[in-house]
Parts: sequence; structure tokens; C-alpha cells
Amino acid sequence: MGTPERTEGTPDRPRVRAETLYALLVVLTLAGLAAASFAAYEVVDPAITKVCSPDPFFSCSKVLASGHTNILGIPDWSIGVTGYVVMLGLAVAGYRTFDRRYLQTLAVLSALGMCVVAYLVYTELFVVGAVCPVCSTAHALNVGVLAVSLVLLRMSRSEGTPEPGPAAPPAPPADAGGR
Repeated sequence: MGTPERTEGTPDRPRVRAETLYALLVVLTLAGLAAASFAAYEVVDPAITKVCSPDPFFSCSKVLASGHTNILGIPDWSIGVTGYVVMLGLAVAGYRTFDRRYLQTLAVLSALGMCVVAYLVYTELFVVGAVCPVCSTAHALNVGVLAVSLVLLRMSRSEGTPEPGPAAPPAPPADAGGR
């Protein structure tokens, strides 16, 4: 078994490999998709909300029954499912190619998701007076996606990884006849 990679200047501290963080992004987005999908299932079968309603404050059923589960007429679970499907695609593409553009797009999308999360948390705490544990799990996973994507972006910048650019134009053909 080999020794872990070490960063320059910190000989006793192992360095987390980019591949590990990319894999973590895939896991976080899969878990977020699972949480958002469970929230969608709660709408289809409201009886399942009893599973995540241990008391009046931590209560999926109270949040679901509040009438405050839409943003501009779009159900919040559908925003979550759609967002996590897109983020999963970006995380997998980034893991397979290590292209910074996927990370940049993922970071922007999860940052936009944080704006939605801020609104939903405000609504849960100050309007509804209850917190949905399933939604909170999806929110926390989005924070994780943003944090890991930002760490990866910083790592790729510090390693001097060039961003992909346009391909160089083809070289002109060599003059065969010497004319």
C-alpha cells in the first residue's frame, strides 16, 4: 500500500485527491436527488410525512399542509429534483473529464440553489413555524455540493490546470512543389 500524497510545506498532512472530491460530488448530488425525490413522494402519499414529523417543530406534514410549498407556482420538490438531476449530470461529467467548466457551472447552479434554500428556510422558520427534516437534508447537501465544487475549483486553479479553450487552427499545408 502506498503512502498518501503530501502537500508541499505540510509533510504530516495528507492531501485529498481531486478524484476523491469529484466522487464526493457525485455522492452528494445522488443523496440530494434522493432527498428531493422523497419530498416529491410525500406529496403523492401524505401519510408518509408521519415518518419525518417527530414533533410540531420538525414536521414535514406541517410544512406540506402550510400551502407554502411553491415558488412562483412551481412545487419546491420539483425545483429540487430538477436541480439535483442537472447537478448530478454536471458532477458525473466533471468526474469523467476533469473539465473546470463543469465545476464552474455546478458552483453557479448550487449557489443559485442557495438563494432558493435561503427563501425556503426563511419561509419554514418565520411563516410556517416548522422545519421539514427531508427538505433540510436536501438543503444541507446543496451546501456540501457548493463547498466541494469551490474547493475543487480552487485546487484546479492552484495546480495551474489550464482551462480548455478553442482548438488551435490547423497548420497550413506544406508547399510540395517549392513554388
